[in-house]
Amino acid sequence: MLPDLNGVSPLEPFPLSVVLEPLTEASVAAATSAVITATVRDPGGAVLALLPLILEEETRYTSAAPVVLPLDILSGTWQVAITVTTPIEVRGAQQLFFEPERVAFHDLADVLLPSVRILVPAVFEEVAVQGDDWAGGRVWEYANSELALWWVPGPTEPLRSDIAWALIESTYEPDRRGDLPEILDFEEGLWGERPAFRFRETWPGRSGGEATVWVIQSKDYRLYLLRTRPLGGRVVHPLVTRVAESFTVE
Repeated sequence: MLPDLNGVSPLEPFPLSVVLEPLTEASVAAATSAVITATVRDPGGAVLALLPLILEEETRYTSAAPVVLPLDILSGTWQVAITVTTPIEVRGAQQLFFEPERVAFHDLADVLLPSVRILVPAVFEEVAVQGDDWAGGRVWEYANSELALWWVPGPTEPLRSDIAWALIESTYEPDRRGDLPEILDFEEGLWGERPAFRFRETWPGRSGGEATVWVIQSKDYRLYLLRTRPLGGRVVHPLVTRVAESFTVE
């Protein structure tokens, strides 16, 4: 027995479960020792995931890891094919077709260059808007987590840690007690193929905590600051992390 996946959302990873229903009492043992895998394919036939399914209870098998659909999901009919290895006869459907829900995104075309892209779902609440397409920023909140993106023209030279540090500090505002966030440490790295620095911050107050900030330099020397932080908790919501990871720049 296969699940109904029509309308599943790319915003919510979901497990895959199937049930083997033994036809006789003698086949129960075989049904609980089957080897099952699920292959998820997009409308073009490309494989998104190959997932082993493990016995969860009785004859129900569930994927150990959830299916994570792309945020910018292809429209059309997706497929899940189930492969069952067992000595007993397997009857019933072994593939299913479904059409996921489309995701609406915030429109940032007026402030981001065509070479810059981030997929921020419309369910993210926009809580701060500053500047324009030359220099500015946007801040969103979702599920007690914050996502921020800032952009400015940078110096026409290789990215240095002091330049990145100064950009980060320019986004700080004191809280009600006058306290500011603090930078804990940083390391040099890459965002895709672009030079970048990764910083750790600590934010004060009840909605504070540890944040992660990337400062990324584009090929035309513009600087982009990407921050994720929990608001009053210890962990950033996984969807906020996925959205931050959707950021691309040339």
